[in-house]
Amino acid sequence: MQARLAGWRERVQGQLNVYLFQVEALGNVAQLDHGLTPDRFDDLAMRTIAQVPSIRSVSYALDDVVRLVHPLIGNEQVLGLNLRAQPDAYRQIEQARRMGLPLVLGPTPLVQGGQG
Repeated sequence: MQARLAGWRERVQGQLNVYLFQVEALGNVAQLDHGLTPDRFDDLAMRTIAQVPSIRSVSYALDDVVRLVHPLIGNEQVLGLNLRAQPDAYRQIEQARRMGLPLVLGPTPLVQGGQG
């Protein structure tokens, strides 16, 4: 049983590392580019989703306000969302900032309904 649990833990950790790498890469590009243009963001978001199919959408927030989202269709309601007005999600953002690391956290209620 311990060997099975260890194998499961390794698979989950491996998948989380892929998520974290992709999230960190997006953040690094945004910093290096001093922000992201909509076209650059869409290109990076499409690549992220292609590499990690369980990521279904990506949003980009500047000053804690969501400025871009990919794909846009079905996610329009998140544009302009002030993340500080979402207490549960914002606590997770603050935690990531305190740690200085990208985090995969959730579940988070989605503006358009459901969980993310």
